[in-house]
Amino acid sequence: MPASHLIAWPPCLSKLEWWRIAAGASDPHDAVKHLNHPVVATLVLVAVAFAVRTLSLTQQSLWFDEVYSIWFVNRPFDEAWRVGIFPEQNPHAPLYYLALWGWLQAAGASDFTVRYLSVLFGVASVAVVWRAARAWMGVRTGLIAALLITCSPFAIYFAQEGRMYALYLLLAAVSFLCMVRALKPDPRRGRGPLRYWLGMAATSVALAYSHFFGVFWIAAQYVVALGVAWPGTAGLSPRLLARRYAPIVATGALAALACMPIPISLMGSGRTYSLQDVTAPAMPVDIVLRDLIAEYATRTRWADLPEGWAAVLTIPPAVLLLAGVALAWRKSWRTGLTVTGLLTLPVLIYAPFWQTAGVFQPRYVIPLFFAAILGWAIVLASAARRQRWAGLALAAAVIAYFGVAHLRDLTRPEFQREDWRFAGDYLNRMTTASDRIVVFVDYIEPVLRWYYDGPAPIVPYAAGLDVYRPQPFFEQIQAQADVRTLWLVLSHDLAMAPNHRLLDTAYARYPWARAQYPTRGAIRILAFTPRWRLDALPPTAAPMQRRFAGGLELVGYHVDMTRLSPRERVSHPPSNWIHVITYWRRWGTVDSVSAGKLSIRPQLRLVDEAYGEWGGDLPRLPDVFDFDPPAGWPEGAIIEVHADINLNPITPAGMYRLILALTRDGQRLPLQDGSADFVLLSPVEITP
Repeated sequence: MPASHLIAWPPCLSKLEWWRIAAGASDPHDAVKHLNHPVVATLVLVAVAFAVRTLSLTQQSLWFDEVYSIWFVNRPFDEAWRVGIFPEQNPHAPLYYLALWGWLQAAGASDFTVRYLSVLFGVASVAVVWRAARAWMGVRTGLIAALLITCSPFAIYFAQEGRMYALYLLLAAVSFLCMVRALKPDPRRGRGPLRYWLGMAATSVALAYSHFFGVFWIAAQYVVALGVAWPGTAGLSPRLLARRYAPIVATGALAALACMPIPISLMGSGRTYSLQDVTAPAMPVDIVLRDLIAEYATRTRWADLPEGWAAVLTIPPAVLLLAGVALAWRKSWRTGLTVTGLLTLPVLIYAPFWQTAGVFQPRYVIPLFFAAILGWAIVLASAARRQRWAGLALAAAVIAYFGVAHLRDLTRPEFQREDWRFAGDYLNRMTTASDRIVVFVDYIEPVLRWYYDGPAPIVPYAAGLDVYRPQPFFEQIQAQADVRTLWLVLSHDLAMAPNHRLLDTAYARYPWARAQYPTRGAIRILAFTPRWRLDALPPTAAPMQRRFAGGLELVGYHVDMTRLSPRERVSHPPSNWIHVITYWRRWGTVDSVSAGKLSIRPQLRLVDEAYGEWGGDLPRLPDVFDFDPPAGWPEGAIIEVHADINLNPITPAGMYRLILALTRDGQRLPLQDGSADFVLLSPVEITP
């Protein structure tokens, strides 16, 4: 179907003619016969896109950006409006947040509903990409472009995130569709229908207010429009020149006028909000380009791809994209100029920002992903046009390529979002009212509160205190007599305050208790015991009375898990851990010299029936024996000691036992009665 038919498509067509045009039929009477693959296939792709994006929607935890989306809109409309438009409170574009406010008023706030709005935008993008690519390059290219965005792990990821990026991508595709229909193939015929120019202006403004960096795509589109209209102007009368350029200039001016608050907003935010993204410092152009192609093809940055595989996984999509650009130029100079301009101009305009302010994330320029989809679709459509089997094989290879990356996102936690759900669940299980949870970075507190509803208070590191001298803060915490365990929940802390002293100071003041590291250490949950001397054995402990030579008595213990798998994938892969708390008392004289050398230590092992070792405690120094040597323990005081037993990840399923020994200078001390040199603790079942 000629592109001019799309541009001149009158709104009064009958339903029969609408289906004829949609299906590409040459005769209105053949509409039913031709109502086959284009429309039906697109509807199938829309259904598949909806299923893929919805079925695993809540598999991953919300991360802090998504919780902040909720924080912005979880208030009355007048207040949400002020928060949304004032840069001092919200440095982001407000359109998505206003849409989310209305959506959550109707649907309520949960992990599912917060992300479902993005699902709707993502599914709509499939249909719009089909219409846009079809209007630009024909039915085959449109279907393939829709297929690519349906399967793309990058598109799926952001359609499952409670942020503005799915809306941002949708509006970029709508804006391109309006531009294609507004620009006729032959500029000598004058301007296209007014509704498409107005649509281009309106979607340009909406794009800018969905993400401020959308202005890069808008500028690129208008430059491309001017370039497409430029040839053939020699010899035209002023009236014809004005007729050709007036729509472009007028809609561009209208969009620019409507977008004027954006630079004003950014200037205002600069006084209170730094544009510096400390997690993504300024990078050379070649690294930026590699990250763009890696993210758009695999949804993973170049540096995070498996070692030795980065080039293997990114060169083929890069070559396909270059081939698409070449084929576009071969088809026509207007097609080549369009795809080349949309792929390069936003990057060139964006360059000063990442070079000077360090603001770089591929998602910030997500319209480039839409341009990449167009480039890839050109290649696949050309291959299918020449040899159907070759095109099908190439399309299948691309879908498999995308599918592997998406399957990786579903099954491998190290490639998933920060798992704050795990953090909240873990703290819900482990904390008591006598604990304190300390967070440093301010935006970590809302996401932790979203998943944590335990009894321990969350204490933000007080504003105005020096994180490089945190001793006064810890003294305030320790002054509270009821604090038994101090939890540090750290994330993004080293980016916001490089080389801060929070953790070092905690290690210097308190014995270590336990640790968890969800999402490859993107979250660190570290526990310390400010008070390890107890007056009585806690009710959770299993009592014991086993005296060791050397003057120490084991009076109880607690094991947090007695049935578990040997492997763990979220907090500290590949091995699972067992946390054990032992309680000690001094029953006799302890060699002060040995204690002074810090040579006395408990030793924990997981053993099978033949006493073969399948796990052991990890040295966590300094521990209680460093802070409080046994020779100085008061008479009758019970000392709490924590240990983590790291399991062998290939431990066979079966029953095992925990054994505890007391060592001095690496040698086990016997029990006082001489019966053995260790104590049997709980049985542990290792599951497959």
